[in-house]
Amino acid sequence: PLPSDLEALYLSGNKLTALPKHLPQNLRVLDVKRNKLTALPEHLPQGLLELHVAETGLSALPKNLPQSLQELDVSCNKLSALPEYLPQGLRKLDVGSNKLTALPKNLPQNLEYLSVKHNGFDSKTLVAFMRSNTSIKNQIIHSNDIDDDSMEVLFAEQINNREHPARLEKAAVTLDLLTRFGLATSDQSGALIKRTSTPTPAVNRLPGQPIPAELHDVLAANCPKDLLAVLAGMVDEVRNEPFLENGF
Repeated sequence: PLPSDLEALYLSGNKLTALPKHLPQNLRVLDVKRNKLTALPEHLPQGLLELHVAETGLSALPKNLPQSLQELDVSCNKLSALPEYLPQGLRKLDVGSNKLTALPKNLPQNLEYLSVKHNGFDSKTLVAFMRSNTSIKNQIIHSNDIDDDSMEVLFAEQINNREHPARLEKAAVTLDLLTRFGLATSDQSGALIKRTSTPTPAVNRLPGQPIPAELHDVLAANCPKDLLAVLAGMVDEVRNEPFLENGF
């Protein structure tokens, strides 16, 4: 048996056809790419951070991958589908060179890198996915069925995602200012951000309240990317107004 305290296992480029059913629970990195595996154990170590199984001939993945997983490389296999629920801590996913035509509806919210090259994705699928995503900053999409116009949209969305954290910050400032002026606070939004509308502040001065942390959460959860961009652009204009020069 393998040592129980083993944390990293590198076995790439061999002739392995199977892995032990019970791998050490302390394992953090498992690299078995370029082997001849037909399946992975159904129960991988629950603390696993990296799983590299490229070029192994796999046609399916376990339904319940470890939730601790941050990097998953399953490229150059025979996968026609991915598990419906991937680990929510996943930040890097490489599914290039498989037989995929769709992505799971519940992709991890913190996913930053996605490679889907050499699959069967069409323009509509990838554009719809990227327009609803705010975390992916690097995407590898070549050798799919994507037209030129859609390719431009996809790269534009990637740039938008790279700017998303800064836009979220600016949009929160804009929304904060609007609620201070009583322009955007309804019963519902006021309850969400825990603030009632206030009278117009005195010239050159705004109330000294900090921006509520809840604003970021509300925007991140409810604000479409295009509207977020509008709100983010407003803050620079508002900051240049004479009545805010000394107060903000």
